Amino acid sequence: MFIARALALRALLDHLESTPAWRGRWPPRRIFALGYSAGGATVLALLGAQASMRAVVDHCVELPEEGLCRQGVGERTARELQPMPDLSDDRIAGGIVLAPVVAAFRDAALRRLTRPILVLRAECDRELAYPHHAARLAQLAPGVVRLVTLAHAGHFAFLTLPRDFRPPPAMRERAGFDRATAHDHVNAAIARFLHDH
Repeated sequence: MFIARALALRALLDHLESTPAWRGRWPPRRIFALGYSAGGATVLALLGAQASMRAVVDHCVELPEEGLCRQGVGERTARELQPMPDLSDDRIAGGIVLAPVVAAFRDAALRRLTRPILVLRAECDRELAYPHHAARLAQLAPGVVRLVTLAHAGHFAFLTLPRDFRPPPAMRERAGFDRATAHDHVNAAIARFLHDH
């Protein structure tokens, strides 16, 4: 799950750097990666946190009712417990992670992060148990993480949904949640973060 995505992003950067039309079109160390949910874990891996499939399995043993674990992620990864490679890429200056899956990392891996990260947490996330993900990341890497909590939001609040889409129960937000206002808040937080870095 994490390896293929990180390798794909690294291959894209390699391709852009080797293509004359794109080479030199961005300042070095100004690339920021953005990821949502498992994509957030991909960004953390690119920033230097080494993922551990054993950590995911252990997490799902502790919290089998968490959305991540109910999807069978712990069972699938138990079959794939090979050591994870270092996927960090120095071309990535920092990251923006929305409702990130942090269970894929041991505490020591998160403490090694040194590049700036904006973490957007959904206050009412029913898929990722509090405080095992975004809040844990902020606690273990306080010098590099800026944590923003999206009030009244669930895990899927970061997604833009089609106008006539009727979400299944797991994707429904709490009464009073305004997706457009929440997205304005998210966009403003990202703009401030990028401006500061």
